[in-house]
Amino acid sequence: QAALFTVASTADSGTGSLRAAIALANANADADEIRFAIPGAGPHRITSLSTLQIDESLLIDGYSQAGAIANSNTPAQGGLNGTLMIELSGTGGGTGLYFVGQVGSELTVRGLVINRFSNLVFDQGNGSVIVEGSYLGTDVAGEAVPSPVDIGVQLQVTLSDRIGGLLPQHRNLISGAGAGISSAA
Repeated sequence: QAALFTVASTADSGTGSLRAAIALANANADADEIRFAIPGAGPHRITSLSTLQIDESLLIDGYSQAGAIANSNTPAQGGLNGTLMIELSGTGGGTGLYFVGQVGSELTVRGLVINRFSNLVFDQGNGSVIVEGSYLGTDVAGEAVPSPVDIGVQLQVTLSDRIGGLLPQHRNLISGAGAGISSAA
């Protein structure tokens, strides 16, 4: 049965951490959801000391954190007017979110800021990756950060992957990477 896991800590590991929530989701074969309820004024930075591997279908919803607001500007209006409250930051290398799902599985990343990894989101599996409403390679204000980003989103096997979308809240900001999106089928 699908489960809901809540991140209530900015720690890299331990109870209430993003890493612990992902481990619990990996142990459950059904499509799960991770929401955020980190106390205190945000934005909140989670510094990841190593890759976060995702094995099963999962929605990671940064918009669930108090104070987060999805973008409502269209491309014609220019810019992005959302407020992101969850930043996943590396320590200068490695991979941020590493998806190894099987055929039919899906990783959805929504409303997150991901930076300071060599590869921000990497799809190694046969599933699908959806990235929407996120800032990749920037800080929470959308400004460049000094980082070793080589690839923003790396798609190894593209079945029904989607980066962005037609609605304003699906628009991403990808910056500071050697390649914003890279695909090898």
